[in-house]
Amino acid sequence: MTKPFGSSFYFCYNGQVFTKEIIMFEKIDKRGASILVSDDHFEVEVTPKIYDDGYTLTKRVLDYPLEIIEIRDIRLPLSEKEILKEAKKLLKTEYESFSWQGWRLPTA
Repeated sequence: MTKPFGSSFYFCYNGQVFTKEIIMFEKIDKRGASILVSDDHFEVEVTPKIYDDGYTLTKRVLDYPLEIIEIRDIRLPLSEKEILKEAKKLLKTEYESFSWQGWRLPTA
């Protein structure tokens, strides 16, 4: 299943304000017990836990399975609809970059 979603942003050029909308597609695949939710850049794999209730959500860079961005452990017996909602929320999460420049350890 492929479903479009988008976001818009504003930019200024020569004193004029323009609006640009980015359309991305999310795709949902079932592979055995796992569910893959992906867009143009990332994928979230939802894996059910074996011995207890809950799921593991793993966010990766698309086509690079070893570049893991975030792992979440959910220890609640959620329905498939609720876990897909959590996976989509994780997929759309944006992270702020951090710069070590100007950061120092305190000296005694």
